Amino acid sequence: MGLVTCLLFRRCWIQTYRISRLKEKLAYDCIVNPLYKLGIKTNQKFIQTIIDELKVIGEGLIYPPYCKLSVQSCLKSLKDKIQIKKL
Repeated sequence: MGLVTCLLFRRCWIQTYRISRLKEKLAYDCIVNPLYKLGIKTNQKFIQTIIDELKVIGEGLIYPPYCKLSVQSCLKSLKDKIQIKKL
């Protein structure tokens, strides 16, 4: 993990006491909806894996900042793959 990513996770962790947690269904929607809006279809097992990892990070809870970072990471990864295919 890079320094910037570590700092983002640290900043998110510091602010978590102020933020309400996500239920699993809402977390699922928060992950899937941005991808669907871009025409990207996902499989349920992949999304469930992300949610399970978010629960590990949050010690059984799903924190919105970590969910957001996960979605951003997925979108960045997909964007990079699309650009590589165009070359």
